[in-house]
Amino acid sequence: MLLVGLAGALLVWPMMLPPGGGGTPVGRRAGRGSRTATPGQVAADLPRPTGLRGGVLLVGAAVTVAVAGPWDPPGPAVGSGVVLACCVLGAVVLLRRARIDRDQQRRRTAAGVACELLVGELGAGVPPGTALRRVAADHPALLPAVGASAMAVDVPASLRDLARASRVEVWDRVADAWEVSARSGATLAPVIAQVAAGERDVAARRRLVQGELAEARATARLMAVLPWVLVGAASLGGGGAAAFLLMTWPGVACAATGTAFAFAGLGWMERIERQGMTG
Repeated sequence: MLLVGLAGALLVWPMMLPPGGGGTPVGRRAGRGSRTATPGQVAADLPRPTGLRGGVLLVGAAVTVAVAGPWDPPGPAVGSGVVLACCVLGAVVLLRRARIDRDQQRRRTAAGVACELLVGELGAGVPPGTALRRVAADHPALLPAVGASAMAVDVPASLRDLARASRVEVWDRVADAWEVSARSGATLAPVIAQVAAGERDVAARRRLVQGELAEARATARLMAVLPWVLVGAASLGGGGAAAFLLMTWPGVACAATGTAFAFAGLGWMERIERQGMTG
């Protein structure tokens, strides 16, 4: 039973990790000059923590296994159900993390495009407020900053709110550039151009990390399914591996733990990739 509990803990553990793979520049600087209001359209897209739901699910599963009668050998349906439940839970965790990563990548890409458009508008001699309004026509996340500019209030604070809400650090750098330009009277276009160039470099690094880890990621997925392929081959050859794993409690515990370790390895590989792209 301890191994079954460990298997559940390994599957639930990735659900309680922060989605960003560690602290980001936005998280470290979110408190500086920020307001209480945040862009609602961006904040609505952010993931909600599900660690509590995973913990409740784990406790319920442990109680069910304990009450079900651990002294009687499980039938093949019970053993297969436990392993299948581990596979489903692990797949749900990994798919959820993948969806979070895709949404974050979409926000980062949109921010890079918006910076490029802002550089083009400012380079054409358009005033900063007007340039921001034109860019916001295609990027609604900038609308709070447009409103702040129209009311002649703190635009950098609004941009930092956007950076904190979307977890896209480029808006924090745009806010710094805007603040320096407002205080010193310097031209904003060259500074924003440097920010856009830095974002292009970061995007290139992300693509490099993804390419370098592609082979390792494929190997990890292969290693995750290989044990079950070997179990199936051994069973077809007359061995009792499948019967042991699915029809005895020690075997079910081993199968559940091995499945959990396989999914935990896949989750760890994805976490390394996220840290490489954000670090």
